[in-house]
Amino acid sequence: MFASTEGAGMAGTTGTATETGAARTVPMSAVVRGLLIAGGLLAIVLGAVVLFYAHDRLVDVTGVPKIVGWAGYRGAEVACLYGGTWCCVKGWNGRWDRAAG
Repeated sequence: MFASTEGAGMAGTTGTATETGAARTVPMSAVVRGLLIAGGLLAIVLGAVVLFYAHDRLVDVTGVPKIVGWAGYRGAEVACLYGGTWCCVKGWNGRWDRAAG
């Protein structure tokens, strides 16, 4: 059912990339890793603190109807938490996925 990759080796790849099946991963620098983790933490804090705790004040300040404000700001909160988590995990893993060429 699945083709065996045993013995296939890393023919045709450079020393900086590893090949696993059809996908290649390329390591990222420590600066990029740090920036991804810091940006992810900032997005999580922004989503959790500002949008969650200040939700009622944001709805009152903007003057939107309660249901629209609830849906919009909760959606923005989820997007910040998801995006921040993605950035933190990507920075922690330290690899970029590349399509096999």
